[in-house]
Amino acid sequence: MFKRHYQKKSTNPLFVIFRLFLSLVMFTVLLAGVYTAYKHFSGLDPLKLDPQAVISNIVGDETYQRFFSFLSATKLTKILPDEVSKKILGQSATVENYVNTNNSSESLFKFLLVADTHNDNDNLKKAITQAKQAYPDLQFIIGLGDYTDVGTIEELKKAKNEFDLSNLRYFLLVGDHDLWDARDKGMVANTNFREVFGLSYQSFTYKNFRFLLLNNADNYLGIENDQQKKIRVYLSLYMNPCFIPLQNM
Repeated sequence: MFKRHYQKKSTNPLFVIFRLFLSLVMFTVLLAGVYTAYKHFSGLDPLKLDPQAVISNIVGDETYQRFFSFLSATKLTKILPDEVSKKILGQSATVENYVNTNNSSESLFKFLLVADTHNDNDNLKKAITQAKQAYPDLQFIIGLGDYTDVGTIEELKKAKNEFDLSNLRYFLLVGDHDLWDARDKGMVANTNFREVFGLSYQSFTYKNFRFLLLNNADNYLGIENDQQKKIRVYLSLYMNPCFIPLQNM
C-alpha cells in the first residue's frame, strides 16, 4: 500500500531530434575550429593540398631523415647483423671505411648553406660572420628558404640586407613561409620573393661543378611545369639519359 508506482516517461521525438541536431552542430564547430587552427599555424589548407606534394614533403622531411639516421646509428636497434642492416639502409659494406679514409683529403672549395632563419637576422649575420672567420676562403652562400615568418616584402628585404652585407655571392631558394603573404593577398605565391630576390630557383656553375637549385616550396602546387621543363634542359646538357621522376608530368 505504501509502494510508489513509477511510470516511465515517454520520450519526445522532437526533443531527440533537437539533441541530435545540436550534437551535429557542436561537432561541426569543433571540426571547423581544428581546420582553422591548422591552417593558421601551418600555413597550409588541407582541402587544397596536392597529395603528391604532401608525400614528397614527408619523404624529404628532416624528421624522416633523422629517423633513418637513428636506425643507421643504432644498426636497427642491434637486432640484425651489420651486413643486413647496411643492405636495408642502402649502405655498402665499404661506406664507413670510405668516409674515414677520405676525411683528410683537401676540399676543392667551401660554401655556406643556410636555412630557416625565420626573421632571426641577428643570428643569420652572426652565422655568416663566424663562417667567414672559420673559413676565410668561403666562396659563396646557398640558402634553402624560410628566411621570414610570413614572407612580407619588409621581412624579405631585411633578410636580403644581411646577405648583401656578407660580401659573398649568394644563391637563394624560396621557402614555404616566404610564400604566405603573397598567397594570402591573392597573388602568385612567389611574387614577393621574386620582387626582392629575383628567381625562386636557379642553376649556376662553379669550378666545373653544376649546382641545380630546385624550388619545391609550394605545398599546394609542387614543382611547377615551367620549372620542370627547365630542369629537363639543364639535365639534358649534363646527363645522358635524362630521367626526372617528378609529379604533374
